[in-house]
Amino acid sequence: EEEVALKLSAPAVNPADHKARFRREARIGSLLGARSSGYVRALDWGEHGRLLYMVMDLVE
Repeated sequence: EEEVALKLSAPAVNPADHKARFRREARIGSLLGARSSGYVRALDWGEHGRLLYMVMDLVE
């Protein structure tokens, strides 16, 4: 079992733009986290209702 961190974000005024930015952040986090230990790796992202979430490595 692995502990992870969740980043949650409710939609802003423009939900489509907000979702695109959040998806881009997750993609960049996935790429940079896989290449360098200096970045927190994004493992997955999705939406539950209107709430967006990102699953990331837990850094303590």
